[in-house]
Parts: sequence; C-alpha cells; structure tokens
Amino acid sequence: MTDMDEPERFAGRRDDLRTLLEALRRPEHAGVVLHGLSGSGRGSLATELVRRLGAEAGLVVRVSGADTGEQVLDTFGRLLGAEPSWPDRAADDRRRRLAAYLRTPDEFWRDRLATAFAVLGERPVTLVVDDFATDHRGEPADRGLAAFLARWIREPGSHRVLITSRRPFTLPDGLHERLTEHHVGPLTEAEARMLGSRLPALGALTAAEHRRAWLGTGGHPRTLEHLDALLRRSTAGFAAVAERLDRVLAAEGTPDPGRWAEELRSASAGDRRAGLALAEAIATTVNEAVLDDLLALLDDDTRRLLVGAAVYRRPADEPALIRHAAVPGAPPDLSAGLDLLTGLGLVAEVPAPAGPGVGEDDVRHLVHRWTAEAIARLCPEETTREHRRAAEYYRHRVRPRDSDPVADLGDLIEARQHLFLAGRVDEAIRLSFLVRERLDMWSAWDWARAVCEETLGWVAPDSRDAGSLLHYLGLLAHRRGETAEAERLLGRAVSVSEAAGDRAQLASICHKLARLAEDRGDHATAERRLRQALLVDAETGNRAGLAAGQHRLGLLCALGGRLSEAVALHCQALAIEIALGLPDARVEVADLARLRAALGEREFHRAVTAVLPEESVGGLARLLDDFATAAENRQN
Repeated sequence: MTDMDEPERFAGRRDDLRTLLEALRRPEHAGVVLHGLSGSGRGSLATELVRRLGAEAGLVVRVSGADTGEQVLDTFGRLLGAEPSWPDRAADDRRRRLAAYLRTPDEFWRDRLATAFAVLGERPVTLVVDDFATDHRGEPADRGLAAFLARWIREPGSHRVLITSRRPFTLPDGLHERLTEHHVGPLTEAEARMLGSRLPALGALTAAEHRRAWLGTGGHPRTLEHLDALLRRSTAGFAAVAERLDRVLAAEGTPDPGRWAEELRSASAGDRRAGLALAEAIATTVNEAVLDDLLALLDDDTRRLLVGAAVYRRPADEPALIRHAAVPGAPPDLSAGLDLLTGLGLVAEVPAPAGPGVGEDDVRHLVHRWTAEAIARLCPEETTREHRRAAEYYRHRVRPRDSDPVADLGDLIEARQHLFLAGRVDEAIRLSFLVRERLDMWSAWDWARAVCEETLGWVAPDSRDAGSLLHYLGLLAHRRGETAEAERLLGRAVSVSEAAGDRAQLASICHKLARLAEDRGDHATAERRLRQALLVDAETGNRAGLAAGQHRLGLLCALGGRLSEAVALHCQALAIEIALGLPDARVEVADLARLRAALGEREFHRAVTAVLPEESVGGLARLLDDFATAAENRQN
C-alpha cells in the first residue's frame, strides 16, 4: 500500500492527506489539529491519516474530547494491557506493569505520563482526540485536558497527537504552536461525486442532479449521506426533494445555494471566510430538514431506537439499546431496527473496547454527534425521555468494582450527564458530589475540578451547593499552588454562603482564608477572618472550630506583641480542648508556658484571672509547672 492508495470508505482529500502526512512525520512538529464543522469529515480524515501512517503510528490511543487527562491515561493503559505478549519476557513484564500503573488514579497523572514515555522509549504512541471542545474564542472548555495535551506535547519521546475540533485553540505555554492547524472545509465537486458513487441513491443521480445535491448541502459529507438515506426511503424523486430543500433555504434567506461555491472559487487564498460560513449555514439548515423528513418515514419502534441511540456520548451496547427499543409487554428485538439504521448510515457499528469478557466480534453502536445534535433539536421531548432511560441504564451498571474503579466512576459520570439532560437536575447534582468525593480520594484534582466547574453552572448561584462547590474549588487551587485564584474562589464562596445562610460552611471558609493570609504575611487580614470565623463558630456551637480559631488568633496576637491577649485566647482554647478531650491541649500548654516565661508570673497571672475562674487558675499553674519540669528533665 502506498500513501495515496484509496481505501474503500474514504473519498478524496488527497491534497489534504499529503500535506498532513508530511506534517505528522516532521520531527519538530508535535502533531496536527483538524478543525471545521462537525460532520465535515474531520474524524474520517484523522482515521485515514493514522491508517496511512501504519507502523509509524505505533500504539493508537483514541479518546473523546469530553474525556479528562485521567480518562485518557485509563484508555492508554487499557489498550497497552490488551496488546499481545511481547517476545522479550522482561520487556513484556514492564509493559504489563506500566499498563496497570497508567490506570492507577491515585498517582498524579503527570508522573504516570512521564513514566510511560520513559518506559516505552522510542516506541511510537499516537493520541487521537475527537471533537476537542472550545469556546467561541478558541479557549479550551476543559483546562485540565488542555494542560494534559500541553504536557503530552512537551514530554520528550516518539509520540504525536492528532486532534479534531470545531475551531483552532490555544494551549498553555503556547504549545499549540507546535501543532499544524488545518481547516477541513466542504468537499470539492469531484470529491462529492466520489463519495456519491459509493452511496446507492446519490450514485444513481445524473451529473446535473449530483451537482445540485453538492451545492444544496454546502458540500457537507454527513449531510450528503443523510440526503442519500432520505432518497432511499422516500417515494418522492430527487427533483421533489431538492425543490423542498430550496424552499427551506429560501425561507432562511439563502435563495441561491450555489453562491458559496462561487465565493470560494473567487476568494483569495487567505480570505475564504464568507464562502465557508455560507456553506456551513446551508449544511446546518439542510441537514435538519433532511433528517426531519427521514424521521417521519421511520416506523415508531425504529424512530424510538434511533433517538435512544443518539443520546449516548459513548458507543452503546445491546443492553443499553434494549431499554430504548422495549415496548411494555413486548419482547425487545433490536436486529431489524439496527439493520435498517446502520444500512441508512444513521447508526455506526464500532468495535467494542478491549477488556475482560469482550470478544473480537463484539460491537457497539454510535450515532455521529452531528446527527445526534440535530435529532435532539428536532425531537426535544423524545430526547428528554430517552436521556432518562440512559441514566437508569448507567445507574443500574454502577456497582463496586475493585478491579476497575475508573470504569465504575465513568458509569457514574455518564448517569450524571444523562440525569441533567433529562431535566432531573437535583439528582445530577447529588451524583456530582459523589463523583467529586471519589476523585478527591484519588487526588485526581484536574478531573474533580472539571466536574465541579460544570456542576457550578447547574446550581442556583446563591445556593448552599454553589458555596460548597466554590469552597472546594478554592481548596483545589490552593493545593495546586494557585494562591491568588484560591483566595478569589474562597472570597466568592464567603459571599454565597452568607447569602444562602450556610453558617457552618462560612466559618470553615473563613478559617481557610485566614490561613492563606497568614501564609503571605498579612496578619491584619488573617485576624479579621479568624474573628469572623469565631463569631460564626460560637453562634453554631462548633466548639472544636472555636478552639482551633482561638489558638491561631492567640499565635497572631503573640506575634504582634499583644501577649496578655494571647494568654486569654490560649486559656479559652485550652478549656475547650480539655472538655472535648482533644490532643491539641498539649500544644496549648506549651504555648502558655512560653507566654508565662515572656510575661513574668505577675502579668501572666493577671491575664489568666481575666478569663478563668479562680479554681482553674491554680490547676493551670500546676499544669504549667509539671510541663516545665518535664521539659527540663528531657533537656537534661
């Protein structure tokens, strides 16, 4: 096979392939970004590039742009572990141990990634990220995944990355500049004719009809495939279908569908934006009209199955699809509906991921995102209902799996997403807190942050849940050394917790803000936050929090030379710690002993009697004398 051999299922893009293969083989380039409208063939082009790289691609790790760095490493480890045994037994043992290590979520992902490339050495690895999400400015939607990709690019070794996305994007430290960006636009007329020759209905059109189909779909591959499916199911001929689509476009303000091709042909090489934007608008409008007609031609059972399959982000197995095909009182039969939908190109069969109990012939079913998003807009009520069924499926699957905790967590996350899209937001929020708990236990902080930031958009902005999420995000920022961001988030959490009346959480946040202020030497702010926390702790009856706050406030007073005030605070803290049986009482005694030595007996006694009853003053004196004797004995 040569680089330019045509596979059975890939049409055209020969110039793109040649340019991109050269870029992928350049040592100074880390990979390629394919950006453009969903359904334009970005994923197919990525697949074809990997196929043409052959052995140069090495181990191919293909993931979703919705995955986190933790999930990427889990997939990496699973694929590495599923490889056939290596001839060298020592090397094979290292491979198996590395595969297990990559799937250990309580190890920091940066360490696991660096270890993987060090162990694999010159063995190539190609990471393929499908549909990397960005905002309208090209900023990554998930900062954690962006950081992971930047690290992948930065790490030395024989590895590359191939990313598809809606638009170009930036990565931390400017590392996106090491990627070759390539826009995947409309098919040329020749490429569309090549694609049409492989589709039953489009292949039967005349040259003039095929040109009209190409212009009327904006040269969009997936829309052309949907048009072929409609022509196969409909009794109306191409002329009638094309006239209806022209009327739809005219109603949307596009009376001349062919103008996009003319604009692209006459535009300069550097300014094709107007023609591309028009082609994308035509493709989006026509695609929905075609799918609307196509859905109306399906029987109820098949339509239900299609809408159900379309709600899944991950390829769905048969038990999942049965939930959407089942009619009460009737045994589910998927075969006829799936055969029809796969034959029409609306549902694709994909190999099941390697794993225990998975056979070579096992398949999953997936609806392309372009198709699924259009179906959701056309069938909102049915889509909501099917999301509820998908949520129940994943909740049913969730069970303690000691051998695969990441898979168990993945099911929880999918259930959470489907619950939210089904309108059961409160249940989705509760699952979010459970997911966060597990991720925090593993120290999977990037993943936890992504979950919390998404959930923050689901909760009421002045609710207890919002305060809790902001509090946790602030703690995460502090753990990562992002002090300014931690203070900003915790400051927001204070305002939200006050508005929500969550006094206990408010005290906890103030304690943390006091600690941050202490760390940067701002003792005035630290004291203000501690006094705020003490007021709330006293109000809520949190005696342990009260003692901890008094202890730290005493230390601040001592640093400021206010020794008598420090004595009073340490005495109050000691009384609570003794009453509660807290081990911190020993530290309190040591601090009071130092203060007695600094103040002298008379001043110390005056400060103590101001806060302790007379019978306790003598007991404290004996306690401090015993402490001094024990300290002297240790020194001797």
